[in-house]
Amino acid sequence: MLAASRVPDSLRPFERQTIHNALLESFTVHARVLLHFLYGSKSQSDDVLAEDFFDTPSVWQQRRPGKSPLLDTVSKRVGKEVAHLTYKRLEVTPETKPWSYLGIVKEIGLVLMEFSKTVPVSRLKDAVVSTFRELGIPDLNADQSAGDGKASL
Repeated sequence: MLAASRVPDSLRPFERQTIHNALLESFTVHARVLLHFLYGSKSQSDDVLAEDFFDTPSVWQQRRPGKSPLLDTVSKRVGKEVAHLTYKRLEVTPETKPWSYLGIVKEIGLVLMEFSKTVPVSRLKDAVVSTFRELGIPDLNADQSAGDGKASL
């Protein structure tokens, strides 16, 4: 979304920066949420994690790709540079400030594709299956024998 967004040139600098910041915040917070879903552990009892969709959480833990160096930095950067007011922001330089939007999208997408191929399709709501297919992920795991599981998305 952010990569395809263009802030109109007709806006004043403050307006342009405000829109840019809103897009950045939306993108980075959503990336952090997806990473927590894919790699996180329950910090709250009602957190939804990818491993919840399997009778044995280790199935997902073993199948998911390792976190790349890029993805490994996302959650910490979001916390320190976007979501919280921290002194760490003072250390951000023009060279370290840019976000690799397309790289983050690509790498999260690869992990989501592995999830879609691994999770029993019976655990997914029809709307989620349709969305995966619209995104070009047609080979969903049709294994219906994985049990009832704890979660349904």
